[in-house]
Amino acid sequence: MSHAGRSVHHGNPLSHLVTVGGEWILRPLGFRRRRVHFQGIDMEVLEGCGRGGPDVVLLHGLGDRNSTWHRVMWRLRLGHWGRIFAPDLVGFGRTFLPSGRAMPTLDEGLGLLNGFLGGLTDEKPLIVGNSLGAWLGWRYLLRYPESISGCLMLAPGGFMQPDELSGVVERFLSGGQEEMTRAIIGDARPEVRFFARRIIGNMLQSPMLKLVVRQDSKHLLYQDGELAPFVQRLRCLWGTLDTLMPESGRHALLRELGDHLVVEEVGHAPQQTRPDLVVREMVRLLSQITQTEPSARDGERAHPHAEPKDVPEQQSRA
Repeated sequence: MSHAGRSVHHGNPLSHLVTVGGEWILRPLGFRRRRVHFQGIDMEVLEGCGRGGPDVVLLHGLGDRNSTWHRVMWRLRLGHWGRIFAPDLVGFGRTFLPSGRAMPTLDEGLGLLNGFLGGLTDEKPLIVGNSLGAWLGWRYLLRYPESISGCLMLAPGGFMQPDELSGVVERFLSGGQEEMTRAIIGDARPEVRFFARRIIGNMLQSPMLKLVVRQDSKHLLYQDGELAPFVQRLRCLWGTLDTLMPESGRHALLRELGDHLVVEEVGHAPQQTRPDLVVREMVRLLSQITQTEPSARDGERAHPHAEPKDVPEQQSRA
């Protein structure tokens, strides 16, 4: 099988249009695509930089791609951040799964992520992950605690009971595009949801996506007390409008993180609908790690509402 057919987003023209359009807007600001090779896989990465500071790695969720971070990257470019990396995870976007290779499991994905990060930066980056990307992020911190400085989780996966995980999987296998669009990005503007329904509908039909959601990841679900040694390096943004993640996850995170859990009136993909909140929580996490007071100058530009109207606002997947 050719590489071109081995991505969840292959044959999804609207998804491609959103990706290319956002990159076209970010290109004059210094953002460029690059490839990082590891174990026979070429990972596509969108890379830019801020005005100096810690490196940042942005991890998308299940069925999503790196373009989900365009609005966040637009803001980070004027903040006190170092290099900014947004990869397409293996089998998503333009990181094609090589012929003859099976889709990596979540467990295998941690090892791949470790290898790819070694090819991106020799610093200890801050990881920001959404949904599945957040699940990868907090699991990565537990497995490779010396490799990253901390993790900001947005609507994180992994904080649920096994039967609840089965329910989320079933929604991806049999849920309709209308239902899943409401669950994932119900807080987006109506015109964004209009296009998102078509992109999500195409994504839900992908045979590769079905392979991913059928993988058994129950052994990597959160266990009580697991995050305790890392609380100072973790922060979570949870949305009251998120109808994809089970509510039990919020309660588990509250027990574990205390006031490092922030609950806002957002949906499952705040990086798209409220990128300002994401940057705010990145600044707070950095202050939390370094035990310094957060400063507005560490985050985004002084005039957050000056963003061009044509910066794409995409839909996300879990």
